Amino acid sequence: MFQYARGPRISGKPTNHALNRIQNKKADKPPEKYLLSKGHLEDCLQKIRSTAGKAPGPDGVRLDSFSESQWEKKLKVLAQSINKGTYQPGPTKPVILQKDCGGTRTIQVPNLIDRVASRACLEVFSPILEKRFVDWSYGYRPGRSHLHVFAHISKAYEEGCVYLAHFDVRKAFDHVNIRKLSKLIREMDVMDKAKWLGQSIVSKGLLDDGEADGVDGLGISQGDSASGLLFNLYMHEFHDKVLDGCVGEGLQVYRYADDLVVIGKDELAVNQLMKQSVGLLQEVGLECVCEDTVNLQAGSIDVLGLTISGHGNNIEFNLTETCWSRLERSLDEGLNQDFPTCLNKQVVKAWRQAVNPVTWTGRYQERLVNLLSSFGVTLHEDEEYEPKQDWSQVRNTLLGSLDLRV
Repeated sequence: MFQYARGPRISGKPTNHALNRIQNKKADKPPEKYLLSKGHLEDCLQKIRSTAGKAPGPDGVRLDSFSESQWEKKLKVLAQSINKGTYQPGPTKPVILQKDCGGTRTIQVPNLIDRVASRACLEVFSPILEKRFVDWSYGYRPGRSHLHVFAHISKAYEEGCVYLAHFDVRKAFDHVNIRKLSKLIREMDVMDKAKWLGQSIVSKGLLDDGEADGVDGLGISQGDSASGLLFNLYMHEFHDKVLDGCVGEGLQVYRYADDLVVIGKDELAVNQLMKQSVGLLQEVGLECVCEDTVNLQAGSIDVLGLTISGHGNNIEFNLTETCWSRLERSLDEGLNQDFPTCLNKQVVKAWRQAVNPVTWTGRYQERLVNLLSSFGVTLHEDEEYEPKQDWSQVRNTLLGSLDLRV
């Protein structure tokens, strides 16, 4: 019988008992029997329960809305619909978020049962697609993050690559061609029920009026577990694998989700590679917002929320003014809560961890302390907010971890 782990939890993760139960279930069945089975869906629900995805979708169902026996019945029905190829996701709830660079981004929050299905799809597709993706893709992939991009930029600069260009794709998820993506899923070497599940997840973005006019539907939801992986599949097939063959000597390219960075020793070569990249994306209807190529020894450029510039033989990463404004806004909102000081400390700690230790300097520390003081927040335990390692150590660890994967 399916049981949630009881007793104390450590850092919001499942207890050892729950982790052992998950591993034992996998060991009991071969992958083709375990994946997308009722047991697999139960494990996906346990992971959602232990990590994230607790906000309810449009149906208002929360993790504590039903008993364990009721969840068992619901997951049994879900497993049956996936195996029969009849599963259809429900509607999503839009949530508008402010972007660091200005503007907004709309996240679609699915119903909890659909989050389970999406998580299961991710776990089936990810091992297959990870073998296919290029090495310089870092967004929505296990063991990879934006810090890897900064580590590579830092190393490239030391090797003489001083010209850097950057672009991001405008509303990338909203302009994914659903029929093209569905075709890529159909061509995957995976069991049929997984293909049907993946296609059902992306098909909810089809526009009714688009179908009526014979125009391809556009847009996949950004907010469920599988959307990032499916976006990577789309970008890999229509952009990454083609551009990979165009990267010449003295050039390096890195993509993090819908952001692309090209860095090299020759400005003309950097511009040409950027032009090729933009052309590939335009062919599939994606619009890029490009910035002029910058010589880091003479200027700066904003990439993934940080301002990058060169100082002699070293490269420097600084938080953009937009990031500071967002922190100030979060602190101001925290003052209206029941426990503002406690909440504000949590805001700062989470914010520090997101960029730690890339931007850490004495000047940064002083500005942070002064900002907190203006909101009545005093850090009595400053060591909590200090990096455990300096950036050079972290950089070498990040690059070494990728070498081990290869």
